[in-house]
Amino acid sequence: MSLLPALNFQQVTADILFLLVLVELFRLLIIYLQELRVSIGVAVEVCIVSVLREVIVRGVLETPWVQILSTGAFLLVLGVLLVVRVWLPPTFEGIDPERRLASRNRKFSEPESSSEPVAVNSKFNSH
Repeated sequence: MSLLPALNFQQVTADILFLLVLVELFRLLIIYLQELRVSIGVAVEVCIVSVLREVIVRGVLETPWVQILSTGAFLLVLGVLLVVRVWLPPTFEGIDPERRLASRNRKFSEPESSSEPVAVNSKFNSH
């Protein structure tokens, strides 16, 4: 045991937390490539994990109190955004992009012989 070098726990922790950030970014990329939209929830989670990683790696005691206070306010805003996102309706004045994407994907995945009518929102045709 005396021949092995001592572990730098701060560096190991920083590397593990960096891997978590990379996993979250990869998840965000997968969601974007599958649905062609950016998930607000996953993007906020990436921000939260990144900020907490920096606070943990640098250490709370070595960081100035103004920076800790501003980081806390930023995390509070991100947390509120994460909670409010659930209550926001997915549409803006009747436009539901997820329904349009789903109907478009269904149209491309179905064989050409079946021709089911797709329900279209009347607000799209009124303009």
